[in-house]
Amino acid sequence: MTHAFPDLEIYVKAATFIAIENWLKQEFDTVERISENSKGQPSCSWKVNGNTVLAFGKAVNDFTSIWFKTNFTQWNTDLDCAKACAAGLGLETRCSDGGWQESDDENPGWIQIKDGAIRPIAWPNANK
Repeated sequence: MTHAFPDLEIYVKAATFIAIENWLKQEFDTVERISENSKGQPSCSWKVNGNTVLAFGKAVNDFTSIWFKTNFTQWNTDLDCAKACAAGLGLETRCSDGGWQESDDENPGWIQIKDGAIRPIAWPNANK
């Protein structure tokens, strides 16, 4: 059994904040947009079932980062979350291949979910 990650972060290609919000509304009972910023790096935040979810547009190239600051979700891992998001949005989704720990290498592995296929990838520019 996999222990739940303390937070979740996934990356979605070409995702708009409204698309993310609609996906969140499909997955959770209460979703309230808290803020949206279009100056500098675009960002948006929501209270989802009372917890903070942040999105950063163009976090890595065309990918928007979605960060669940605490894992209050039904998903144990980033991969579980990425699978649900890819299915819900129909967009390429990426995540790290494991949880972050102090001793991890500088370049963790990545997983890509695209057109229903899941495969490991090298994503060298993800670690800005």
